[in-house]
Amino acid sequence: MIIVSQDKGKIINFDNMTRVYITFDEGDDDVCIRTETVDSLYEDLGYYKTEERAKEVLAEITEFWKNGAMSDYKGFICYEMPED
Repeated sequence: MIIVSQDKGKIINFDNMTRVYITFDEGDDDVCIRTETVDSLYEDLGYYKTEERAKEVLAEITEFWKNGAMSDYKGFICYEMPED
């Protein structure tokens, strides 16, 4: 599966991620969904106004991955990070 960042500026291969998590940047009111790659690099996937919304998006990613992994579709599955 690939994930397209919220700003449409990055495409990240889900297989190369070690984790996807919610973080709060100092001095910023938004909540960030960030990924860490197998190379220990960090990429911001999207920003949301509340932690609740960020958790909803993480749940969507999980469901999207589970549904795609269980389907007969053999190509890449693409999840696009939603706007806030």
